[in-house]
Parts: sequence; structure tokens; C-alpha cells
Amino acid sequence: MAEKRSWVEEKVVVEAEDGLHARPARMVWEEARRYGAEVRIHKESLDLDAKSIFDIMRLNATKGTELIIRARGEDAKKAVQVLVRLISSATS
Repeated sequence: MAEKRSWVEEKVVVEAEDGLHARPARMVWEEARRYGAEVRIHKESLDLDAKSIFDIMRLNATKGTELIIRARGEDAKKAVQVLVRLISSATS
């Protein structure tokens, strides 16, 4: 019987003046791909794959946007912590 894994999640607010534009979006994408966990980014009604650069760009996350980073799997907690830190410290 497969083990059910629960989601680890944390909220983060985009602080960069230019939001989560191409450069920081690429950094988030590259970092998310390092983890074995399933990693999602939630914004309002969107729940997107953090391992898809297209999905990250679809967020259109401007300064002040609240995101929820969610992950489940083998290294979920670390993935969430690192991505939250990356998004909160991203600059323009």
C-alpha cells in the first residue's frame, strides 16, 4: 500500500518592485527542479507546477502578490523553505 504524503506549505509575499518577472521566475524554476518532491505554487484560483517555467510566468506575480508554495514528497519541507526564501529575497 502506497504511503499517503501530506502537503507542506508556506505563504510568501513577492517583495521585488518588478514582481516575479523572467529572471527570478527562472531562478524559482531552476531551484524547484532540484527536488524530488512535487512542488506547486498557488495564487488565488491558480494552482501551478513550480517545475514549469511556463506555469510560473502565468502567475503574473507583481509586487505584493501573496503566493502559497506547496510541496509533497521526499524533500518537500526543504523545497518549500528554499523557494520561500528565494521568492521573498528576489530583487528586480
